[in-house]
Amino acid sequence: MCIRDRCSLPYELNLKANTLLQISESFQLSYFKPGAVHKKHLDSSFQQDLDTGRTLSALLFVFDVQTLSAQRPNIKIFCNAEAEGMEHRCATNQLFILKSRVIPYEIQAAIAPFFILRFFINGPAVFDDRRKM
Repeated sequence: MCIRDRCSLPYELNLKANTLLQISESFQLSYFKPGAVHKKHLDSSFQQDLDTGRTLSALLFVFDVQTLSAQRPNIKIFCNAEAEGMEHRCATNQLFILKSRVIPYEIQAAIAPFFILRFFINGPAVFDDRRKM
């Protein structure tokens, strides 16, 4: 099956075929000015009214390579909704891949401006695989 076919496969057929992932054709580019934040959130949910279809979220941090470490953004990743998060100081061209329905994250303020290139892989909600939130 070629990549073009994986883009147009409906969720229901995807689930029956047990492939559980669907390639996306679009990216999201976000610009963060100095001091900007992105509050703690999930990119999708197991709740039907909050489900965006996203299974995996890939975040690529991009900023000037000469940016000092203290000026770079932090990403805080949570194991679940109640847990304390783990902070990571980002490096340029650093990639994070998160389960969209399970792993909440937040992006904390940075002194220097930066970009995040986001790519989402869609798939049906598999309730057998979810962790208790």
